[in-house]
Amino acid sequence: MDKPQTNISSMLNSIFGNFISKVTKEPKKLFIIVGLAVLIIVILLAIGKDSPSDVVEKLINYSQDSEWEKGKELIAEETRERYKANGVSEYIRLGMEDLVNFNGGLLDEYEITDKSITSDEGLITVNLRYDDGSDIIMEFNMVKENGKWKVLTFSQR
Repeated sequence: MDKPQTNISSMLNSIFGNFISKVTKEPKKLFIIVGLAVLIIVILLAIGKDSPSDVVEKLINYSQDSEWEKGKELIAEETRERYKANGVSEYIRLGMEDLVNFNGGLLDEYEITDKSITSDEGLITVNLRYDDGSDIIMEFNMVKENGKWKVLTFSQR
């Protein structure tokens, strides 16, 4: 029973041992390999994380599709809890409805016109254009919550 382990371990040692000994003899190659590994890890960690602008766009799109529950998941816990404590949980849904139906006009298009982002807070400015020709500017205050961007508040400017 000891022979298969010895064979496997000697095989792994011959494969990786040669590689490690070659790389450690050439520090420049080792530095490049480690640098590339770190870069790949950073890129992989960044993939799948929504930016503040992505979150605002999702909220607007969920509002257009009347997907209130999905939209509420993009709202900061602090805001949801505050509304819940004051007995006005529906304000989030009503705010979402107002994004897409403003004074009788339906949202036709939107454009993010400004971004101001720090490591854990942000302000996204959006121009909303409605099918009746009206435009409004909305500001979305963003906050990072458990590593994810959330909408803290949004209001007309």
